Amino acid sequence: MTMKIIEKAADVTKAIDSIARRAKKLDTDIHVTAVSCLHHADKHGDVTLMQNLIKAMGRSQRKNALIGWASAFGKFQPDAAGKNVVFNRDGSTDMTSAQEESPWDFAPETPFQAFDLGSELAKLVKKAQKASEDSRNNVTPEQLAQLSKMVGVK
Repeated sequence: MTMKIIEKAADVTKAIDSIARRAKKLDTDIHVTAVSCLHHADKHGDVTLMQNLIKAMGRSQRKNALIGWASAFGKFQPDAAGKNVVFNRDGSTDMTSAQEESPWDFAPETPFQAFDLGSELAKLVKKAQKASEDSRNNVTPEQLAQLSKMVGVK
């Protein structure tokens, strides 16, 4: 797919403003619809509306936040694969909290954290050193020495 690049900064700014307006509207629409799905499931024991809403979420939408929110505030629980919800007969519906807290506020997105190989390897060495003190673990002194030398940890 070839996409048309927006050349002018003013036009890019217009596109960004449009995205912001539409995103805010979509967020509101999703929240209202999700609360309506909670109400429907509570009243009729039918979870298909919430399942369909989750399936309808775009690739950039936070489906897992919606699943967690629905499970916390309605008669839902994650399905075995964790990709949708199923009915939880023993659950309860909290319409007030569901209306007050959106799915994305309920489960805020985790901030990006860059991977630091050195830091992670240092943690591994520390964990291996501790594990080597217990004879039930399979960490030989030779392995630990090689790993520590490679990482530069003493």
